[in-house]
Amino acid sequence: MIKNYWLLNLIWVAANVLSPISMAQSTEKNIESNMTTSAISAASVNKIIVETAAINVNNGVYQVSAKIQYPKNEEINNTLRDGVSLAYDIHVEVAEAKNYWFDNTVISITLRRVLSFHAVSERYLVKNTTTGDQTSYSSLEDAVVFLGKIEAWPIMVSAQISEPGEYTVRLRASQYRRHLTGALRALLFWTNNWSRDSGWYSWPLIR
Repeated sequence: MIKNYWLLNLIWVAANVLSPISMAQSTEKNIESNMTTSAISAASVNKIIVETAAINVNNGVYQVSAKIQYPKNEEINNTLRDGVSLAYDIHVEVAEAKNYWFDNTVISITLRRVLSFHAVSERYLVKNTTTGDQTSYSSLEDAVVFLGKIEAWPIMVSAQISEPGEYTVRLRASQYRRHLTGALRALLFWTNNWSRDSGWYSWPLIR
């Protein structure tokens, strides 16, 4: 009887004391895991990612095509609607590898587009600062998708890399704040939350 009594006590302790503690520890681990996953997801949403990039030759002209994922969220939408414009730059370099010395940069070129919101028409405007071409979109998502597609952008001609050698193409995408109204300029003077960079995406140039 005594042995059975102690056995019953052990079973009761395991069921009523150890089990809740184990469940609490498991719940705590799940919360920590969910918080970590949420933080990683939030960081990914705000990143610029170069998904693909390539270069083709058309009648002696080297053209770059790329697909880039830019962040698009409510914070960006509200900022644009408050009168802030954002610049989206695509920077490309072609460099020749040099032994025992720095690479020789053959070309360095930037494609700049500016995204803004037109309050009267309720449209999102994308302007190419080089050509002056402007397109408009009904949603932020459509505008950002357009910004993320680079098709047949001419960057150089074959005569610029006529010398034999090994060449590398590097592409980097960035986003930063371009224009502020007077009130916002004073309010956001010390912040730099809108400067983002994808880092370099590199690949060998096949001629």
